[in-house]
Amino acid sequence: MIQALSKSEFYFDLPSHRIAKYPLEQRDTSKLLVYNGEVKHSSFANLDIFLPDDTVLVMNNAKVIPARLYFQRETGALIEVLLLEPISPANYEEVFNTDAKCSWKCIIGNSKKWKEDEIISLHDNENLLNARLINRENRIVELSWSCGLTFTKLLKKVGELPLPPYLNRDTELEDSETYQTVFAKQEGSVAAPTAGLHFTEEVFKKLDEKNVIRAEITLHVGAGTFLPVKEENVLDHNMHREYFEVTRNALSTLKSKKIGLLSGLLL
Repeated sequence: MIQALSKSEFYFDLPSHRIAKYPLEQRDTSKLLVYNGEVKHSSFANLDIFLPDDTVLVMNNAKVIPARLYFQRETGALIEVLLLEPISPANYEEVFNTDAKCSWKCIIGNSKKWKEDEIISLHDNENLLNARLINRENRIVELSWSCGLTFTKLLKKVGELPLPPYLNRDTELEDSETYQTVFAKQEGSVAAPTAGLHFTEEVFKKLDEKNVIRAEITLHVGAGTFLPVKEENVLDHNMHREYFEVTRNALSTLKSKKIGLLSGLLL
């Protein structure tokens, strides 16, 4: 068993100009790196060429929510809240359909200036949403509102889509569509399953013609995707837990087919 794995073994040069800050207009024109004994470069639109017939393609249908909220204390201090995991109701479907109150485990920016049990409001002075820090140690925040909207509709109105920090840019209106896979369904993720962003209906059509079977699962990407590895031994890195759901239909598909490719859950 491996006892240590040095962080430095993963270092490589990645110039900032090589990081795509915006997606291509046509998703499937993105580059595709193929390894089959040798390295080849292709286009994602050609994915069907490289997948054998009857491959089972496992897709993560998680949908990114506008999970970043900005509140302000009466002193003027800005408090940033990033929703991570529902606590009450704990069920994702229930929490997004609630219309008055819910609580979440969060990442809290400027938390030292937020007193426990202190109620704060949105920074733009709209009284649509209030927040109360009910457990500092576990970073649990209670949210309450009285406008009659479901939490899903409220988030769309006041929340911000949390882009990955390495993009180094502000969230823009178009991101609500382009930073989602075309098969995103289940709300709750704070980041997109990025390998899935390159799929288009045209790609799926060609895969269907090759009898490539699709199985959908849900894995809500959490804060761990943004957390840098600080320990020199990466095995000591504390991984955040993430919610996942595998339906009986998906399990039946995986059990009945010989899996030619398990595509990393498209994370």
